[in-house]
Amino acid sequence: MIVERTPRPRASRPAALAVAVTIVALFAGSGAPAQAADTPSWNDVQNARDNQAAAAELVARIEAELDAAQERSAASATAALDAARVAEDARRRADDAAQRSAALDAQVDAARAETEAQRARTGALASSMYRLQSDGPLVARLLTAADPDDLLDRLGLLETMGTAWAGRAAQVQGAAQVLAALDDQATAAHVAREDAAAAAERAATDARSAADAEAAAVTELTTQADTLYAQLATLKGTTADLERRYRLASQVAAQPANPAPASPSPGSPAPPAPPVPTPPAGGAVVVDPAGAREYARGAIGSYGWGQDQFECLVSLWNRESGWRADALNPSSGAYGIPQALPGGKMATAGADWRTNAATQINWGLSYISDRYGSPCGAWGHSQATGWY
Repeated sequence: MIVERTPRPRASRPAALAVAVTIVALFAGSGAPAQAADTPSWNDVQNARDNQAAAAELVARIEAELDAAQERSAASATAALDAARVAEDARRRADDAAQRSAALDAQVDAARAETEAQRARTGALASSMYRLQSDGPLVARLLTAADPDDLLDRLGLLETMGTAWAGRAAQVQGAAQVLAALDDQATAAHVAREDAAAAAERAATDARSAADAEAAAVTELTTQADTLYAQLATLKGTTADLERRYRLASQVAAQPANPAPASPSPGSPAPPAPPVPTPPAGGAVVVDPAGAREYARGAIGSYGWGQDQFECLVSLWNRESGWRADALNPSSGAYGIPQALPGGKMATAGADWRTNAATQINWGLSYISDRYGSPCGAWGHSQATGWY
């Protein structure tokens, strides 16, 4: 998990409902995304190039537009991530309910078979006791004796048989009661199973909708950012790539601190966070740890880092996330390959921060450079504290 060294004021995170409402508002009523009202045109850029004051004002407008785009990106992707978590929890509850229902059905079948077996054995005993014929019915023969002592013996035998019969009847009754209780539980489990399945389907639908809204936002905001960075480069006489890198570095340095772990355990870092499943449809995360590592191997060159630093980076992110773009720490909420907390901080690197490993790596490398100077510096801190 990433933790910054110096606390800074942090912005409050909007409630899930507010985020969902915001996303709906962003895309409602329009088939294709329109240009924001404050987004400069290329004519504005050309007209401001030779006027220092106008250029400075236009740069400020572009920066404000990029800030707004990042906020929308963080909101839409966070809503999709939260919806995916809800859907996964609902799916697990549905699976548990289905397993419990199936287990109870099996118990009911076993109890029904046992009850029938008990009844069959009782019927066989009754048949042997009351239908056994010789000189007469069994009870009549037992009670027919001239000798008093013999009669008493026969009465004792009859009492023993009566006790056995009562025991057999109690066994049948007990088996029937167990069957009835299990049958009631199985009926309740069937209802719970159907309710959980319906809830899971609703959650999956919501997750798909949130992911679709996020995908639309990524398309719009990526196009808008490309234009804005190109305009910045034109105004400043640089390149769009340089402007992206400069803005990312400056924003990472200014981002609020993550809370330190409540009980850090030096020398015993936590295992990698388990991944959260992606939404059932739309905006799915591409999980390719090998591909992510290769991208990072090439990306560290722009920081002047060599193979030794790459090995430290591999060790660090192996433990943090296993290089999975969908890795989510269920307790802290840290997300992605670098385990940003919250994940929305990675919106500074691109609108597709939830689904794109490269975007996550770009943010993570900038974070490491700003906080620790190098991957080996981050890895050393992580080994000593259990976090970075």
